[in-house]
Amino acid sequence: MAFNPVNLFVTGLFCLSSLIACAPYDKEESKEDENIIGKKVEAVTDIQYSSSGNLGVMAVFDETIRKIHQFDLEGMKHLRSLEVKHPSQDHYLLHDPNGQYTIDLTKKHMSIYKIDGSIVHEPVRFLGEPISSSFRPKQGFLVFYDDLLNVSILQLTPSGNVIKSLVLGPILSTDISIQSGDISESGHLVLGMSDGSLRRVDLKATLDSGSWVFDTHGTTWTDLKWIAPVPGQPNQMMIRSHQTVSVYDFITKLVVSEITTDETYVVFKYSKSENPHILLAELTPTTLKNDGVTLAWKNSSLEKYSLIYLEGSELKRRELPREDQPVLLSHLDLTTNQWAVVRGATKSPYSYNNLNSVRKGRRLSKTAFSHGGALAENSLPDNTVLKLSRDYVFALFPSELGYAQRIHIESGEIKELKLFNMRQIKR
Repeated sequence: MAFNPVNLFVTGLFCLSSLIACAPYDKEESKEDENIIGKKVEAVTDIQYSSSGNLGVMAVFDETIRKIHQFDLEGMKHLRSLEVKHPSQDHYLLHDPNGQYTIDLTKKHMSIYKIDGSIVHEPVRFLGEPISSSFRPKQGFLVFYDDLLNVSILQLTPSGNVIKSLVLGPILSTDISIQSGDISESGHLVLGMSDGSLRRVDLKATLDSGSWVFDTHGTTWTDLKWIAPVPGQPNQMMIRSHQTVSVYDFITKLVVSEITTDETYVVFKYSKSENPHILLAELTPTTLKNDGVTLAWKNSSLEKYSLIYLEGSELKRRELPREDQPVLLSHLDLTTNQWAVVRGATKSPYSYNNLNSVRKGRRLSKTAFSHGGALAENSLPDNTVLKLSRDYVFALFPSELGYAQRIHIESGEIKELKLFNMRQIKR
């Protein structure tokens, strides 16, 4: 972990965020994080904290030996390795931060590994390939959204037992289908619909009845692209629609905060890491269409940048400087006044929140959000699978014998784990 005081100073002045350089750009908003429920399955890379406030038990798939490892990050111990079905496929993991169970997801298969050693294979049958998930272990609900637009709902006990499961289609009422959604802190599944309305789904009642149970909230919005829970506000959701970002309250049935973004702005980063936020860039058109009136966005330039974030229930907007590297992950924690951004090494107009979509040249910058002062600026180890918490980066190296590091973001202190694959080597 390299520490460079010059880079740290420059970061404090100019690198409040990692954004895209002023370069030719087609006006196409990112679709990777839009029109899904929750987060994309490959984008779940945050380390969760346990109910006691300590670093939780974490699971990671080892691409070298094709097994799942579970680690106690607080004590920096390797707990166990797990055999998986379909080891040659890509594996995406969800895990209970209290260490009771780990969920392994592949192309069309799901397994639950419980702390008592028992395994539940295929508690729900996927017809399509899961593309996103919303996981609320505290409320006991897990929702998957697949490429056939099916919605799989599971109710789980704190130990990972499946109480009920159900697969439903995307149509909740005649000719009106799901566009986006997420689980609120109250445990309701909030869905943005194709007609611009919101549906708040009672997940337990839906599981009990075998069909959608919901209440409808009409809005004046169109194209509900993205929905995120509001921290500390169980009855509110943050919603990105056509040219607006809003906070809606399901009890008062009111829009409590809203920011308008006109067509000159493009969203190139959505994030639900800790506190939801959106990064935007303003396009300056360089050509006109043949009618001489309508602006053409082809070959436009990215000029101004801004961040939309929540302070309580209030949306706020901050103007930002620009930089020429893509954002791989943006993690905003207003409780601790910290903003961590991981950047890739190559120029790109957009990269959704997948910390491991790039494996070389990743850099992490951490600032105090209130004043923008730099707290850390570090290079991250190449060719590793990374997970991120507010204080640490966990890095799993490609090693037959087993090697991992837990890196403190601000101090750079490294704790190592070695040789945890030795017991897996067949004699």
